[in-house]
Amino acid sequence: MLDYDPPHRLAFSWIVELPGGLEQLVEIRFTAEDSGTRVELTHSGWEKLGDAAASQRERYDRGWGRVFERHFTDYANSAAT
Repeated sequence: MLDYDPPHRLAFSWIVELPGGLEQLVEIRFTAEDSGTRVELTHSGWEKLGDAAASQRERYDRGWGRVFERHFTDYANSAAT
């Protein structure tokens, strides 16, 4: 873990499963809003992947969406009750 600042921010390194295991950064920010909490995820470091960057980024963009839709939202809603 690179940074943990509850309830505002979490940042950690992420290794993309490619030869060489290049480290990237994932940052999640939480911002209070009238209707709840805004959650923003930034996954950076794609330039380290060279030619594989575009296809891997597309794959991960879909993957992070599924993580939030299926797992994080359910967890957050159950923790709030």
